[in-house]
Amino acid sequence: MTRCVVCNAKIEARHGNAKTCSEPCRVVRERVLRRADYDKNREAIRQRRLEYFQNYNRENREAIRQRYYAKVRSKPKKVKSCVVCGAKFELNHGNSKTCSEPCRVEQAKLRFQLNRVRLRDDRKNREVIHQRELERRRKARKPSKVRSGVCVICGAGFELRNRNAKFCSNPCRVEQKRIRDHQYNHDYWLKNREAISKHRRLESNT
Repeated sequence: MTRCVVCNAKIEARHGNAKTCSEPCRVVRERVLRRADYDKNREAIRQRRLEYFQNYNRENREAIRQRYYAKVRSKPKKVKSCVVCGAKFELNHGNSKTCSEPCRVEQAKLRFQLNRVRLRDDRKNREVIHQRELERRRKARKPSKVRSGVCVICGAGFELRNRNAKFCSNPCRVEQKRIRDHQYNHDYWLKNREAISKHRRLESNT
């Protein structure tokens, strides 16, 4: 019974050359051996890479480019119908839809007009959808309890739109403000009576 060189577990070997007990251990062993081989021949690998990049000059790049273009040209081109005029043309790439520049411009104009119509329809639909949503929410809203209050100025009863309402109408609100301002002025006069009288006497003497 042999043991795994990675985890030291017993190996049920199917053949006599087994070194690891499982696939993960085999991957680890190969990784370690690959790293050891790289460390052993590091300088030679670096030298080969340096020579490769030094020899890969402009002429080699041009030759590789020419071989690539020759390979691309050798492939049979697909034939497609133009979406504008219906003429047959060879595809330079897979996304071509028009056969020439005038057809491409015409297609762009048609797409622009179509987008304008679609945008206008979307705006109308958006307004309709918004109104429907408001109506649905209005119907789904629970009926609120009607609350009543008494105006602090005229004593009339009114329906409360919010719980802090104190006045039945705008004139009553204005009247309350006038009363509050009058009370404030009266209190200020009582508090600063002597200073105000002295200031008035000085103004009358001058």
